[in-house]
Amino acid sequence: MVVIGAGVMVSPTRAAADERPVLVLDATGTDEGRTMVARIEKHMGPDPALGPVPDRFRLPLREPTATDTSWKAEESVAAEARKLLTPIGYRQAAEIARAAQDRLARFAGDPAARALLSELVLIEGLAVAGASGLDAARPLFLLVHRLTPGRTLDPGRYLPDVVKAFNAAAVTGATGRISIKAVGATEVLVDGVPVPGGEPVVGLPVPAGPHIVTVRGDEISSDGRRVEAVASNTVPFQLTPVEAPLEVRLGRARDRLVAAGDDPARVLAIRDLLGAMKPTSHALVVVRGDDGRLAARVFTDRGGLGPSRPIGGDVAAAVAPLRPIKTGPIGGGNGNDPFGGGGKPVVPIDEPWWRTSWFKASGGTVAGVAAVVLITVIVTRDAGTSTFSPGVEVEQ
Repeated sequence: MVVIGAGVMVSPTRAAADERPVLVLDATGTDEGRTMVARIEKHMGPDPALGPVPDRFRLPLREPTATDTSWKAEESVAAEARKLLTPIGYRQAAEIARAAQDRLARFAGDPAARALLSELVLIEGLAVAGASGLDAARPLFLLVHRLTPGRTLDPGRYLPDVVKAFNAAAVTGATGRISIKAVGATEVLVDGVPVPGGEPVVGLPVPAGPHIVTVRGDEISSDGRRVEAVASNTVPFQLTPVEAPLEVRLGRARDRLVAAGDDPARVLAIRDLLGAMKPTSHALVVVRGDDGRLAARVFTDRGGLGPSRPIGGDVAAAVAPLRPIKTGPIGGGNGNDPFGGGGKPVVPIDEPWWRTSWFKASGGTVAGVAAVVLITVIVTRDAGTSTFSPGVEVEQ
């Protein structure tokens, strides 16, 4: 019973361990490529040696990259703030417009969101000009120019003095410096423009006044805020980005793979995908061959990205390079030459049936059933008799 019990515990575990998860990827960005990925995953499903990665990693790759348009909610905020541009509402208008800028700062890399951000800064500038004079609004007008270069004000909508002050603010005055730290970010934008070198930014010269700082990265959720630069001083500024959700990180790496123009870029994207999921270091990538038809490339952690092999209708052939390699006699050849010269190629020999994964799994199951039957017979036998020695009385 002890031996049988051990077999029940060990055999299924060994069989399960033999299955190797493989990430199947579409690098074509087409419906045809996605359909082929589904076919290959279905083929691997019942395979005792290979299988697709778990659904929590696989399913997000089927979905298109989500576009965050939550910034559009600030359009109504801008409209509300503009209505308050009256002598009794200047202060409130400035406060509403200022708060919205912090919420929008992480979207400054998007041209449409940046245009709305510029509008909110302009509204704040108009409110400050109404409450404290045009000179006080100059730094804000300068930020509008930085966010939307070439912008002008309609003379039919704004007073001549306001239009003149706005145009004059396009000329940079005093400068200061800002240093930006955001661990995990790979890109830093100031007023919507990427800073060369990325994070950290040390002593970046900027005009004195407000600026919009945005940080982005493949592994983090975008973040941002407004910062004030002081003339002739360096202002330290720090953001603490958080890791992006798994499905977002997978989608970004998938998009980089589809957009990659060479193998180094493809390998980097594949490694990022495998690193995000961790259950496997192998991938099968569906690509376009030189003839325009679908082909497969195998990626392994040791061998990198392999050559392109046409798929056609033979899905099994595409998966074959990932199966365990079966070896022949040492030295190769025909078996007669110990140095492997001059013989025919060795034909791979299948493993003995008692060593295959299906036998390990089924053997464990049979052993388990046998153990249950045996225990049931012992427990349910008639009192006073032994099932091992029929007819022999047991002392009461």
